[in-house]
Amino acid sequence: MTSAIRMKGQTDGSVLVSRSAAANLSPAVEDALREDPHVIEFDFEGIRVLAPSFLDQLLIVTERVEAAMGLEADVTIVLRNCPFGMHEKLSAIARAHDADIAMRPDGTWMMSPFVGAAVATPRPPAAPAAPPPTPR
Repeated sequence: MTSAIRMKGQTDGSVLVSRSAAANLSPAVEDALREDPHVIEFDFEGIRVLAPSFLDQLLIVTERVEAAMGLEADVTIVLRNCPFGMHEKLSAIARAHDADIAMRPDGTWMMSPFVGAAVATPRPPAAPAAPPPTPR
């Protein structure tokens, strides 16, 4: 069973705005992914303000931890108790991370598949260009 990372207990205060605060959550993300490598849940109960930059960095941290652990890029992210008015912001952030997001009937948000956009996947080298035709 997936246990939620409670943001109120992981950070100071009820306003989450800085990327550095999200970056500090790497150990908690790693612990959660060791418990369940397919689903990670973030609970924002008690958080009044959630800045897009904090959430974007939290997803980057999750992608990096996932890659470092050698996990497949298919982690489903559950967001509980997001502050009111986040719909458009969540959709934009999900698109930036190549993910789909939808609200469930219980009010939680599910983001999946979670494709590691922050961790660059090496591309195969391009085929060499054909030499120009020789004039006759």
